[in-house]
Amino acid sequence: MSLLNDALRDLEKREHEPGGPDKAIPAGLTQPASGANRLWPIAAVALIALLAMAGGAWFWLAGGEGAAPQVANAPQPVTRPEPQFDPEPVVKAVETVPEPQPVVQADPEAASESAPEPEPEPEPEPESSVASGGDAESEPAPEQASVRELTPRERDRRLAGRLEDLLNSGQAVQARERLRAHLVLDSDAPRSREVMALYHLRRGNPARAREWLPDTVVRLYPSLRLLRARIARSEQGRGEALAWLEQDPPAAERYPDYHTMLAALYQQTGQSAEAASIWAGLLETDDTQARWWAGLGIALESQGRSESARSAFAQAARLPGLPEQLRLYVEQRLSGEQG
Repeated sequence: MSLLNDALRDLEKREHEPGGPDKAIPAGLTQPASGANRLWPIAAVALIALLAMAGGAWFWLAGGEGAAPQVANAPQPVTRPEPQFDPEPVVKAVETVPEPQPVVQADPEAASESAPEPEPEPEPEPESSVASGGDAESEPAPEQASVRELTPRERDRRLAGRLEDLLNSGQAVQARERLRAHLVLDSDAPRSREVMALYHLRRGNPARAREWLPDTVVRLYPSLRLLRARIARSEQGRGEALAWLEQDPPAAERYPDYHTMLAALYQQTGQSAEAASIWAGLLETDDTQARWWAGLGIALESQGRSESARSAFAQAARLPGLPEQLRLYVEQRLSGEQG
């Protein structure tokens, strides 16, 4: 537009100068005025205007290339639709001036929806310390079990085992003191009392054995009554021993030794019928015991039942485990010899 203004001003200056437009034309070159000559200024002005417009268009295109990215990066209102840009200037702008890429934060929810989840790999089975040669200490320690208070029977059984160890190693004094300390809290302790009483009985000291077998405790436990009967037989006789065993006898299958001594005492005190009944009850629980068959034969023979006694003696002779002295007696009865 500045070029067009300059051309108009120059033309206006020439027209207002003295002599008019013909002053600048040399002599002999002037022509009479015609319609074509009058149109020349208008054509010149139009040409200049076209040139100015072409220059403006070129300047707009050149300037538009740098301005396009700014328009693309301008923030748009949320409610307005996205403007449609001419792709050509944008492409040129990208080719000429690299546009900085905005940092886009990935949406974790969108990523989890679009991208497939990877399949979990199978966990390797833990190798045992024995197979891998590792130390047992490397394994995780199991949780410590809750401590449970021992029952009186469990404490008695544990103490009895400790007493046997002390007595077998010759530490009778330590065993006695340990048992006395235990009886302060648990006055029964039948197994521990039995261990101490048997220790003294085997050494021929029934009086010391009786110290560990008070009457109030003995009446409650068959195993202690059996020991007390043995002490009574050695000190007072068979009748007193039998009195202890006759107090609430236990089941034969649970306490066979108790019933064996009871049957023997019946036989020794002349009560053969009672003895035969006890031997028969024992054989009902186990008919492979040769001693019980021999005892039954003796009890039946005492009642004059010779044939039944002979059958019992024959059964005893066929079984193993018969003591030597008792075997000789059985063989004599079977051979008809009187001894």
